[in-house]
Amino acid sequence: MKRLASTIVAISILMLTGCTDDTAPKCSDKDVKNTIKNIYKEWSNNINNSDNPMFYIFKGNIPNSIISFDSPRTMAYDEEIKLRTCKIGITLDDDTTAIFGYTVQLNEEDLSNFYVEIDEKSLEEIAQASLMKNLMKKMSED
Repeated sequence: MKRLASTIVAISILMLTGCTDDTAPKCSDKDVKNTIKNIYKEWSNNINNSDNPMFYIFKGNIPNSIISFDSPRTMAYDEEIKLRTCKIGITLDDDTTAIFGYTVQLNEEDLSNFYVEIDEKSLEEIAQASLMKNLMKKMSED
């Protein structure tokens, strides 16, 4: 799970335009939140559609998308490297709620672009919580 999550996050670091000054966009920025949704969707699709037998237990148990955000906040800002560390509450399409950690950083070569990277631990916690939620649901049905 950890290797796949790392791969997805590394591949999913997206670059967007729209930054108008020399600071990283705010944690609550609309483009940042859309990027988080896109990264999460790609990760969930990769897990849910994986043919890797190691991920069989997670297949179909990962919620497909983020439906809302709540309370975005900046945890730290490093002016030297233009990196904002953030947390945000999310609600997924199966009503699971979680706290996502992520960073937003300006592109060093083009300050009008930025990168968003979701903390790997946040994805692992969602996978575990979703799996447990589905297992408990199946047990109560039996």
